[in-house]
Amino acid sequence: MSAGKTQRRSTEEVRRLILGAAAAEFTDRGFADTTMRSVAARADISLSVLYRQFVSKERLFAAALLEPFLDFFEDFGRSKARRNPRRSRGTA
Repeated sequence: MSAGKTQRRSTEEVRRLILGAAAAEFTDRGFADTTMRSVAARADISLSVLYRQFVSKERLFAAALLEPFLDFFEDFGRSKARRNPRRSRGTA
């Protein structure tokens, strides 16, 4: 690779960078003060790349924070149900 050229990142890597940057920005600044531009800067990507992955700040927020949070609780519920199947059906 010659000087000045950067290696192209995979779509999965870019998405992972975006979600990490978004989670950090939303945690540090809150939803209202986080901008798509600040997320792109933190992920070290262009704003256009960010918008190709996420069309709005709301969708980015959902992907970065809400989906992992909800997935955790679904996994937790399934795990608990496997350990105690009678309680998960509402019986004592």
